[in-house]
Amino acid sequence: MKLTLTLTMTLALITLYAYVKHSYKYASISDEVEPPIDFEETQSYKQNEAWFSGIR
Repeated sequence: MKLTLTLTMTLALITLYAYVKHSYKYASISDEVEPPIDFEETQSYKQNEAWFSGIR
């Protein structure tokens, strides 16, 4: 009886540890930051500037 309980608790702890480790991998924030888009350098933005500013 005691051996079964010990084995069950050990397997439960290993499973819980693996689940937490797996979930932290997907929940972590990456350190990479993409640079902002420079709209002034893109020609298509300059061509459609009236649309972006709202034609009045």
